[in-house]
Amino acid sequence: FTTRSRVARVTHYNAVRLGRQPGRNHRRGARITVRRALYEPEQRTTRGERNDDKRDGAGARAKGQNRVPHVREGFIERKDKENGILAPSDGGLLRKTKRRTRFCAEAPFPYQETDLYGDEMVASEDVEKVFQGAEAGIDKYLALRALHAKDPRGYYRLLVEHTEEVLPFIYTPTVGEACQKYSKLNIQTTGLYLSLADRGRILDKLRSWKHGDKVSAIVVTDGERILGLGDLGAGGMGISEGKIQLYTAAAGVNPDSCLPICLDVGTNRESLLEDPDYIGMRQKRPTGIPYYSFLDEFIQALKAWRPHLLLQFEDFGNHTAFVLLNKYRNQLCCFNDDIQGTAA
Repeated sequence: FTTRSRVARVTHYNAVRLGRQPGRNHRRGARITVRRALYEPEQRTTRGERNDDKRDGAGARAKGQNRVPHVREGFIERKDKENGILAPSDGGLLRKTKRRTRFCAEAPFPYQETDLYGDEMVASEDVEKVFQGAEAGIDKYLALRALHAKDPRGYYRLLVEHTEEVLPFIYTPTVGEACQKYSKLNIQTTGLYLSLADRGRILDKLRSWKHGDKVSAIVVTDGERILGLGDLGAGGMGISEGKIQLYTAAAGVNPDSCLPICLDVGTNRESLLEDPDYIGMRQKRPTGIPYYSFLDEFIQALKAWRPHLLLQFEDFGNHTAFVLLNKYRNQLCCFNDDIQGTAA
């Protein structure tokens, strides 16, 4: 948080507390308050101390103390501790990065307190060690998945602290090749497959998910239009797995709260149907009522299971994406990234 954003929040709070509309004078007063709170910590007072002064009949002026006006109990103190504000001699700048601040409460690894001039971070050599012997992008993709299977905490620490270095091998551009070869890579999926054979028991499968009581965000695809590669069927799981990790890397969402899902309804690509290694359903995609009834059972199961979760539709075919978004956008918290994100 910058000083400017602090001023805005403090101004709004003080104006509401006093029953006034925020104005120029309020902003100036709030700015002074923030500066005092940042550079004169020894002068802060608590609400309890002020109440004691009132009961004793001696206020701040009677005691001759330059007290700081009350600013939202615990707001300045809490943010100072989490963001690591430096001493006044350093200009009141924030030492810790926004990313570390964002993840200290949500990350899958424990937050480690450090001094003002050193953060506990994964060394750059660790990234090179993970990628040791991996030259091609797909090899680095597999190296990261191996790390995730062996040491999930170390994997997410690497993702958080070295996002720019590893993200190209977790999502685009490498994930496209991974989806094409998904059935041949011999990897263990981290998501949930729901197929047409699961009709009538989709809710049971959702409830049996290992972290079902924590799930708050889902990325779902039916694999019909993966990036610019077309229909990849069950291989679309790779796109859900990659996209859901952006929630952790960029927004600090706990990985246990994220669930990638692939709806296996078949594929219209002949090469996949003829591939003996293909892991999906070997049939053409259904259309019309059979398809939309399956999607509707899935949505109703989500509402019964976790009614307040976020659902992201990812890489559905154009002829179904708009229909699904228009039908369910007012029934649960959902969006289509291709329509409302990339296209917008």
